Amino acid sequence: MSSQKVHPRDQTARVNAVENIDTSTFISAGAGGGKSTTIVNRLVHALLHDKRELDLENIAAITFTERAGSELRERVRNQLVSLNAEQPTEKLQKAIISVDSATIGTIHSFALDILSKYPVQAGLPLEFEILDDSTSKRMLQELSREVLEGFVETYVPNDKAAAFKQQLTIEHLQKLVAAVYNMQHRLNSEVFGPVSLEDPEVEIRKLVPIISDLRASSLYDSAILTKTYFDALEEGFLSFDALIAAGDFSPLSVEAFKEACKKIATKGRGNANASFRQLVEESALDLDLFTRLLGVDTELLARELLYFAWISVSKNLDDRCRSGHISFDDLLYLAVKVLSEHRDVREAIYEQYKLLIIDEFQDTDPLQWELALLVTTNPTKSVADPDPGSLVLVGDSQQSIYAFRGADLATFEQAQHQFESDFTKTQSPTLEVNFRSTDAILDWVNACFAPLDMGADFAPLAPAHENPPNSPW
Repeated sequence: MSSQKVHPRDQTARVNAVENIDTSTFISAGAGGGKSTTIVNRLVHALLHDKRELDLENIAAITFTERAGSELRERVRNQLVSLNAEQPTEKLQKAIISVDSATIGTIHSFALDILSKYPVQAGLPLEFEILDDSTSKRMLQELSREVLEGFVETYVPNDKAAAFKQQLTIEHLQKLVAAVYNMQHRLNSEVFGPVSLEDPEVEIRKLVPIISDLRASSLYDSAILTKTYFDALEEGFLSFDALIAAGDFSPLSVEAFKEACKKIATKGRGNANASFRQLVEESALDLDLFTRLLGVDTELLARELLYFAWISVSKNLDDRCRSGHISFDDLLYLAVKVLSEHRDVREAIYEQYKLLIIDEFQDTDPLQWELALLVTTNPTKSVADPDPGSLVLVGDSQQSIYAFRGADLATFEQAQHQFESDFTKTQSPTLEVNFRSTDAILDWVNACFAPLDMGADFAPLAPAHENPPNSPW
């Protein structure tokens, strides 16, 4: 009896993921779905058949760990060697020689490669070093201590400084400083309004149209609000009017403004800057601490502390860049910064890398996604839109487990939406067949996980293998 190869039921999706090399591709691959094989096949197929005549130096394959990168490199090598054994070609032989120097590794090693090629544009000396983990942790502790001491000295009354420092500890500040650092590429002085530490008058005057809109809102109606709250709002508005009319923005008057803001805080927080609210949440900042210890408006003082931390973090990074001592976490930020600010660098990277493949994309973050778009979008375009066939993302929202390391499932979902709605010439194949487990095991897994709320729609796995005869499963 002749044996005939049986293809999995998602075979069409697998073929499209590999062979549609002129189309940027978002591959959703469930557990055991053969995504590594698909990545290798896509890379090699593009290398041999892309009309742009790619070499390995034009391809970057990003993995989550160095070990995964090493394994992917060997799988690419083995496939190239196998193809060359069947039908030797000069291109295959050249590619085999180039495998060891190919850009296959983590996103941080990719960022380091960019910075190593363009250190001057990145604000680094020609020879810079990456701080080890212990040194980076000490640096974070020292910076957190500086932020705490500097903020207390500048903003906290002397009679309350000791209590403030006792409760807002270095451990709290390390979380806050880390959150500020992780978001610094999205921060600017306006995020920390309404009161700027440098020019309160400018920032306060920006509130005039906002408060006018609030007053004109249908929500500001004595028939809707309780009398107590309506009166409090009125008092707050009158205090604000008095400040603006007087035109006196001395420290004493600014304190009066803060008192006025207390009266409209509830309304104001409802429309607070989204970046600021996210920052507060990520920093695990105890907002009520300010009210308990200092008796001043929580949000206003929190803004000032976060602004102070942002200024300190930015200065610390600038100083370390000049001295050539950067941390592992600096790599992505600096790579995005140099690509964003130096057109010549971005053009050179864009011209070199014609295909960017990112594995385990469910564990990405906004900074990594921004880096991917900068590399694959033509620098002449004003909006992110990767060249067709230049970007391949592989991931599974159900396997996102690294939120504690900064992974952001919302970024995965945003990228998926952009592939479907915004980008030119894309496809989104789904690999649903599992090659590791029998149907009985997968039936049990699907039954257990389908009812759970895991932050993403559950996609059941289909078996590639039936239960063997006499199997206990």
